[in-house]
Amino acid sequence: MLKFYREDPTDWKKAWHKLQDKWEYTDICGAGIDYNIDAKLNGAYIVIGLLYGEGDVFRTMDISTRCGHDSDCNPSTALGVLGVMKGYSYLPAEYRDVLETLKDTSFIYTNYTLRKAIDRTLSNIEQNALGNGGKVDDTSVEIKVQKPKALPLEVSFPNATFDKRPVRPPGQQAARWTRPVQRPAGQRNPFLLRWNRHSRMWLVGEKRRQGRRLCRWHFQAHDRLLL
Repeated sequence: MLKFYREDPTDWKKAWHKLQDKWEYTDICGAGIDYNIDAKLNGAYIVIGLLYGEGDVFRTMDISTRCGHDSDCNPSTALGVLGVMKGYSYLPAEYRDVLETLKDTSFIYTNYTLRKAIDRTLSNIEQNALGNGGKVDDTSVEIKVQKPKALPLEVSFPNATFDKRPVRPPGQQAARWTRPVQRPAGQRNPFLLRWNRHSRMWLVGEKRRQGRRLCRWHFQAHDRLLL
């Protein structure tokens, strides 16, 4: 992204197109392959927002959102990074007014508030910094520079076997259709894939148990699922 930015530091859309051409369909995530939680595009969209937003809160959020894919968490992360760089007082007054109004309101179905989330996050940061050779005082947190280390690979649904029966491709269906998938050994609940022609997304479903009987299907969306 830095290379694309240097080539044209004024037009984020050109950088976005170069990114898409090079990486959109390269080593993408999907069920049945090891790297099925892949966030390189998400990280790139955050960087695009930060670079081309040029420190402006709304523009950073706007660009990261318009890049697409997870257009909720990407701008949130971009503004989180910008907030760490600039500080709370850097936020526009209208943003701070909303936060002040809501900071002691509990999130739905919890007793957790924004204030509690901020306090817990800061506590975790301070503990992590101190535990890794950093320093903490009343006004700042100093993080020791460390060489990155790769974490062990974690594979979702290890040893799962996918059904290979031929099916008609999406777009040729008159209505939604399902495709069964065999669960890993030891997991009893039925498991299937469903193509939703309206959202054009794969839905991964698991029929959960309630007592001794199977109850309704629970689905989660996957925008790219390779079969």
